[in-house]
Amino acid sequence: MNTATTKPARRAQTRQSNAQLAATGNAEIIQQHFDALGDPRAIVEHLTVPGFLRLIDHRWNLHDIRRFGDTVGNMAEALHVSYIPASDCSLGILRMFPEPLLRRVYDTLAPQCGWPVIVNIETPELEDAKKKRDLLKTHERTLKNLGNLIADTDDAGSLEALHASVRVVEGKMSILRAELGDTPATSQA
Repeated sequence: MNTATTKPARRAQTRQSNAQLAATGNAEIIQQHFDALGDPRAIVEHLTVPGFLRLIDHRWNLHDIRRFGDTVGNMAEALHVSYIPASDCSLGILRMFPEPLLRRVYDTLAPQCGWPVIVNIETPELEDAKKKRDLLKTHERTLKNLGNLIADTDDAGSLEALHASVRVVEGKMSILRAELGDTPATSQA
């Protein structure tokens, strides 16, 4: 009978020890797997799955988008990570997930799926590069339209103004190309 009375006390002691180990172990595991978070009080950027994929310069097919989105959703569900609802005019209500979670899932799937690897590039830099590429494309379209206007214009004053505009746009394009590290394309005007 004496062993019966000592077992519950020992089990309670073991449960307490396990709970203490779990509490300290969870903190170490979280710190180990989410080193990128740094200070837990820091603000974490949240992005939608399409928003995150738009930051990466790659042409995504529907299968890859579904695979990435499903994996992010499943991981967030398994980790009990909260999400923030966001509204998109073309897609409706979307879930916004923490950027470190999106990055972690992407880094895991990229080698398996043949996606481009993101190497030490922070999200603001990706956004900045994408904005510069989009602006460069806009300037290229503008340059093409100016070339068409020059071809259709006979007025000397208008031609002079159009050529000045072409020089300004080409100057801005060369600056953008230098910032992006691209080689200049031939002028279309």
